[in-house]
Amino acid sequence: MTNDSYPSRALRALRLGEISLRGYLANRVQHAIAPLADRLTPGQLQRVAKVLRARLRGDPVLARFVERLSHPEGQSGPPRGGQGGVR
Repeated sequence: MTNDSYPSRALRALRLGEISLRGYLANRVQHAIAPLADRLTPGQLQRVAKVLRARLRGDPVLARFVERLSHPEGQSGPPRGGQGGVR
């Protein structure tokens, strides 16, 4: 387990409208596959990232979770830097 602070820099940037939801999700996918970099080929890493992105886009439970994460308490609507959907 890492000592990453919560919320992450990427989540703070999303909440402040500095990055889009797409940018946030790209950051999270890269963060998720980073530990695999020494174990997989670049092509394998790309396939894992593609599967993760597809899962984030297609899973309604994950989409609601990301939506909840992307809004600070008391704020409604899409984050200023995003469109409110996972695309």
